[in-house]
Amino acid sequence: MKQFIAIVASEGGEVTKYQDFDTETEANNHVRNFGGFVAPNPGNNTKCWIIDDAAKTLTLNEEMQTEIERSNTEYDQQEYARNRAAAYQAESDPLFFEEQAGEVAAGTHAEKRAEIKTRFPK
Repeated sequence: MKQFIAIVASEGGEVTKYQDFDTETEANNHVRNFGGFVAPNPGNNTKCWIIDDAAKTLTLNEEMQTEIERSNTEYDQQEYARNRAAAYQAESDPLFFEEQAGEVAAGTHAEKRAEIKTRFPK
């Protein structure tokens, strides 16, 4: 992560244009050419950055960051469950009917379900 941010534009307390730099000197040179101000990089999600143009400060809204992380975790868990369900539907369900019809060896369906459970454990 680069250590400094040159804030070039903002709107309604949110950063709309920035450039990150390794050194404060590089960031200050950028600001001299393009305007704005320099601040230490608060890291994390840029949606969680709070800008005060008057004070020329940039801070991290940690509460918002925590909420985004929680939301992302929930989404990842839901996506994982959808992928697992899709694998059962696409890979093992057809084998069940093929096994019932004698088109594949007995146990093929159970083997596929076990493989999917290994790939997507609960």
